[in-house]
Amino acid sequence: MAVLETGEHVHIVERRFFVDDVRRHFVGVVKEYDENSLRIVGYVWVFNAREGRFSRRREKRERVLVLGDKLIINVLPRTVRPEEIVYVSDGNRRMAITDNKGFSLDISEFVEVR
Repeated sequence: MAVLETGEHVHIVERRFFVDDVRRHFVGVVKEYDENSLRIVGYVWVFNAREGRFSRRREKRERVLVLGDKLIINVLPRTVRPEEIVYVSDGNRRMAITDNKGFSLDISEFVEVR
């Protein structure tokens, strides 16, 4: 039995090993997978420390990620379109991703909100 399926929508957090490592997330659709890796198409989100927020890179990317302890994968509903995801903060150290159409996922444990 596979843990992920082709066509699933995911939010991926790349774990940081050091304080100064870039905070990078990826939101996309699983294109292919096997027991060791995942091919995904979607968008990279990078934390801008000066502005205290995540910014999405404009271009869609296709990436192959090796599965393991470095990745935290949140499975999103298939109705959520990766290109519509935005990051929101309530100003009280809480951060979430949303499509502004009813879907919201608190991701505060993965970021330091300033």
